[in-house]
Amino acid sequence: MTTLKQAAQQALDALEISAVTVDSFRVQKATQEAITALKAALEQPEQRSDGMPQSKTERHLRRMLCAQRHGAGVYMDDGEASFGGDQNCRSIDYMRESVDAIEQAWRDAGIKKLTAAQPEQEPVACLSKTQAKAILDLALDLEKTGRLVSLTEGQERSNFVTRNRAIQCALEDALRNATTPPAAQRPWVGQRLKLEGT
Repeated sequence: MTTLKQAAQQALDALEISAVTVDSFRVQKATQEAITALKAALEQPEQRSDGMPQSKTERHLRRMLCAQRHGAGVYMDDGEASFGGDQNCRSIDYMRESVDAIEQAWRDAGIKKLTAAQPEQEPVACLSKTQAKAILDLALDLEKTGRLVSLTEGQERSNFVTRNRAIQCALEDALRNATTPPAAQRPWVGQRLKLEGT
């Protein structure tokens, strides 16, 4: 595409050639090329110095898009249309950024918003083989003593009930220790207070 400055330079060159050259065909050809270049350059719309789109319709549509997307948080003075940004979206200049850049900013904001909306997951407790075996052994002992409690009577039954309760407590402790985060398992360590009279 020929710019106005280039077209004017071509016209100048053609006129210089026509002034020096005697060959009329060459003068006519150079003059015709200069005239064509000047016409093409003059038909081009004048570029805006502020970097905004040429089309009034496009500028209007970009303002509407900005206001629709961001509502009250937009800057719309002096023909501008820009969004200052928030916790999810970067700032966007709707008049000077390409449509692709605006669309990418929207995508990035959507991803950031979705990522922030996901709840943090609780850490999953992983059992070692030793812990798993100990829990399984306690569960099997609990089942065995439970059967023995139901099959026996008297003092023997009382002994199995006591043993069954002890196994239940041990199993609960093992499960609690296996599923509690490590920081919560640590006993409080600090200075002991001296009691009066000790």
